[in-house]
Amino acid sequence: MKHDEGQSVEERYDGLVDEAYDALDHEDYEHAVELARAAIELLPAEADGYFVAGLAFFDLGEFTSALEYLSEAAERSREDPVIRTYEGATRFALGEEDAAENLLRSAIRDDPESTDARYWLSMVVERRGRYGEADALLADCARLDPEHHHLPYRMRREDLERDLEGVLHELPPAIAAVLRDVPIMIEDLPSKEMLAGPEPLAPDILGLFAGAARPETSVFDPTTGPTAVYLFQRNLERIAASRDDLLEEARITLVHEIGHYLGLDEDELADRGLD
Repeated sequence: MKHDEGQSVEERYDGLVDEAYDALDHEDYEHAVELARAAIELLPAEADGYFVAGLAFFDLGEFTSALEYLSEAAERSREDPVIRTYEGATRFALGEEDAAENLLRSAIRDDPESTDARYWLSMVVERRGRYGEADALLADCARLDPEHHHLPYRMRREDLERDLEGVLHELPPAIAAVLRDVPIMIEDLPSKEMLAGPEPLAPDILGLFAGAARPETSVFDPTTGPTAVYLFQRNLERIAASRDDLLEEARITLVHEIGHYLGLDEDELADRGLD
């Protein structure tokens, strides 16, 4: 956070905000928060510092903190549809569906080309059971910005269950052993109860295990596994452009859910060839 002593306060503020966005681009979210807070100290009446801090907390999955900063940004720039979009996304992650839908629809009214607002609104209405409307919004995203958005690849539940049988046969033996007597439950979306907690889970999670973690247990320990592993079909379909994409995402999700249940972090998963 070095700065030229000859710079004005405004120039130092802009530099800190730019550095914070750069840290976001490099997925250094904690550093982005640090830079954003330094910017806020310089010019607390400006919205940008609060906004970038909110984005960083959102990406960290710390939605309560994200909302605090995004709300402050919105207070300072009420006309900005981008701020409203991410406040809406955060309120959705916190289970505030009415507020989220209102904010996202307002953002689209003010910025009819916004794919971010449409994308998050599609998740809100999907959560509310309006699947056709959700898919229409995703189609709009693919039309407006085909470089960054695609149509979700939809499968019938029975077809997905059949194809997952093949995926299970290809899993690493250590993972297959844990899954052998564990039901794999496929749901459209995670329930509100699954997402709830002191630190709510993101509503676009791909999978979840139900059961107590065993971080002290080796992946090669043959003791009993979790109660169930859940896959969330519409979330998987949302990020998949093809059948192969969907099945690969399902495979990765199964491996990670069992791996994390056994107390393995991302590096340990990779070291054991389970990534």
